[in-house]
Amino acid sequence: SRLPRRSQLSCSCALCSEGPRGQAKEFPGRVTAVGSACYARRCGSCSAAVSGFLRRAAAFLAWLLFYIAAYLDLWLDAVRAMPAMRRNPARRVFFRQVYFSGIEALPLITVTAVGAGFVSIQQLDGVLGGEMDLVIGVFRSLIVREGAVLFVAFMVLARSGSAIASELATARQHGEVASLYRLGIDPAAYLVAPRVAACSLSVACLALYCQVAMVFGGFALASVFLGWDYVVALEKFTGG
Repeated sequence: SRLPRRSQLSCSCALCSEGPRGQAKEFPGRVTAVGSACYARRCGSCSAAVSGFLRRAAAFLAWLLFYIAAYLDLWLDAVRAMPAMRRNPARRVFFRQVYFSGIEALPLITVTAVGAGFVSIQQLDGVLGGEMDLVIGVFRSLIVREGAVLFVAFMVLARSGSAIASELATARQHGEVASLYRLGIDPAAYLVAPRVAACSLSVACLALYCQVAMVFGGFALASVFLGWDYVVALEKFTGG
């Protein structure tokens, strides 16, 4: 028997809920009164949606693997070039990057960390019903231990990542990378390794500083606006 026309198909799948006009779907997913099932070769919208989803998933997976490989390759290049940090030019680049990524970011990190700490305490206090012990426990576990590190990492990435990328792109555009190659100098030893080491050290130090600012600044503002006892809050935080 030949296949029915497309206008006689009754498709009741989740992606393609189309059927013949004026006829009910009596047997979803099975042969209906007009005599058709939802085959992938006949249901164009279903197959297109599934194939589009698979293509997007494959593209995202390929991008993720490429990004991880590039990141690991950058770190391996920086680690191999670490012995060059003993030279004065590389050390100057390292200290200059530490100053830009770490020291100059202290005012911004201080203000945002104190504000984020107080806002987190205020929201937790409203959600948890004003239980100080429970609020401080959640604040210590989620915000200080986990959130502060991610917060600092995103801040350094947003502030220093674009600056480093533009600086390296400008150096390549002006021929500085080619000049280093002609002089027999590994560009990774002079351009990559000092910046990677400086950003890693800056993130570690700023994360510790952000945690301290979140705790002391957040509790100070909580004692003013929420009526907390500052000393009692610190004792509960350190003793819990």
